[in-house]
Amino acid sequence: MSSPRLFAAGAYVDAVRAFNRNVVLLLSVTAARGMTIAATGAVFNLYLHALGFGTPYIGLVNATNALATLVVSVPLGYLADRIGRRPVLLLGGTLYPFLFLAVTLTRSPAAILVLSFLFGGAATAYWVAGVPLLYSSAGERERVHAFSINSFLLWGIGPLGALLAGLVVEAAGHLLGVSPSAPDALRFGLFFGVLVSLLGAVPYPFLEERGEHVHHETAPPIRQLAGLFIRLLAPDLLLAIGLGGLVTFIQLYYALRFHLDAGPIGVILAVGGVTAGVGTLFTPSIAARFGRLRTAVWLQWSTVPFMVVLAASMLLPPSILAYWLLVTLRGMSDPVYTTFVQERVSDRYRARLTGLYSVTYSIGFSFGPATSGELQQVGGFTAAFIVAAAVYFVGSSLLWLFFRKRPDSEAAGVQREGWS
Repeated sequence: MSSPRLFAAGAYVDAVRAFNRNVVLLLSVTAARGMTIAATGAVFNLYLHALGFGTPYIGLVNATNALATLVVSVPLGYLADRIGRRPVLLLGGTLYPFLFLAVTLTRSPAAILVLSFLFGGAATAYWVAGVPLLYSSAGERERVHAFSINSFLLWGIGPLGALLAGLVVEAAGHLLGVSPSAPDALRFGLFFGVLVSLLGAVPYPFLEERGEHVHHETAPPIRQLAGLFIRLLAPDLLLAIGLGGLVTFIQLYYALRFHLDAGPIGVILAVGGVTAGVGTLFTPSIAARFGRLRTAVWLQWSTVPFMVVLAASMLLPPSILAYWLLVTLRGMSDPVYTTFVQERVSDRYRARLTGLYSVTYSIGFSFGPATSGELQQVGGFTAAFIVAAAVYFVGSSLLWLFFRKRPDSEAAGVQREGWS
């Protein structure tokens, strides 16, 4: 008898072939969204700086996106559970590129802030309604595969958007006879992001509503449902705080500790994104062998030593290798972690739960960087990153503690009952 293969190519191909049209359409949306996010990340702050705005204002503009997520995630999740995920996706996906275009065209500081908030709210619809719709659209055996490809398209293919946006900026600067760092040239990089987001909106009208929507099921007692949500969300909040306290500062870490310029830092981050995306393709085989919870937690635990290496290392090569392994292992955990979370509750609550996960992510990636920044004033990157690693470890350990006695095979029963 042959031993199980870590990457079962045949099983993967069979799972992909089994994807229905809804899954394929949602994955195409994700590919466009990943490229849009990467293109925006590469150009938008440079564009604001070129317009003459200082770093405090640029930070405020970026904060409005997190604020929008915090404000609209739960209402959108409730709405998606009530009226369906497709209408919420269609509304958010249609508004998304036009609000992006409006941000690109205006130079008014107040208008940019308002439009950035609205843009962030429209973007949230994809995260809140798209995840449960992808889960319910995929068959039980294909779900981890679907989420692994979703992660690959988002983080593995996404960096291509940053590369193409940079090339567009360079070409625009040459054609206009201006520096690539000039606002007019950078705006064309944003126009490229708008175009990709428009293409990403094309599949929305063709999506079908999927889900059990078993309205005759008995609603669980509010105390038990709240208890389940707390057990799911508390670990995620700690995971977000720990991760946010490290990855937010990774560019500054390489610049200050190793005196690297933006170019080499960009290459390090881009390679990390690609390896993380490729790594997700191995997740389904690992999860099939070891179980979803065990796979998610073990991969999360495995990232902690590399967070510590980043904290302690004064040598560039091990620091680069540690970062690549960290983001790869973390990326590999995402598909199985998402599937595990979605199967804990019935279809009637999945969008609300996903909305709450967006809230914990926003809080974590606000509180984590803020705390890490304060720790850096006292103990530098070493102290800040070790604390981040410790918080991340506690978060993954809580997830294991809360759910280790409930095997994956019970998930179907959990969905039918509506609670666990």
